[in-house]
Amino acid sequence: MKRYMVKQEYIITAIKTIEQNYIELYKYKNIKAGELVKDKSLQWTIERGLQITIQAILDIGSHILSDYRANGWKTYKEIPLKLYEHGIITKSLAKKIALMAGLRNILVHEYIEVDTKKIEEILRFNLEDFKKFVIQIRKYFKI
Repeated sequence: MKRYMVKQEYIITAIKTIEQNYIELYKYKNIKAGELVKDKSLQWTIERGLQITIQAILDIGSHILSDYRANGWKTYKEIPLKLYEHGIITKSLAKKIALMAGLRNILVHEYIEVDTKKIEEILRFNLEDFKKFVIQIRKYFKI
């Protein structure tokens, strides 16, 4: 399959966003769901950080897939799975990011019903997945 040109400067910019947001979000790694319920400003800060970070990951993925002319995905959850199919990220990471895409959709469209327990779990157990994504993208593109 003929490949077109991925704009590495676009990917590098999005990676920087992910890396910077990881640093900020890591500060809240041990936050409890109850603390988020009590402090709306903190909840909004964390939710927005997660939303932007997940969106940057999905934007990188859709940009890469457009290079492969693999635009046949219908939902954001499909993007990481297609990245796996093309050998860009691992299967286990693809599955985790697909779940995060679901959270992104909730943060964007159903913000009234955000489960703070889910936010707590992502902060506690999934922040490293952001770093893994960056590592795998950098490795694939040698950047």
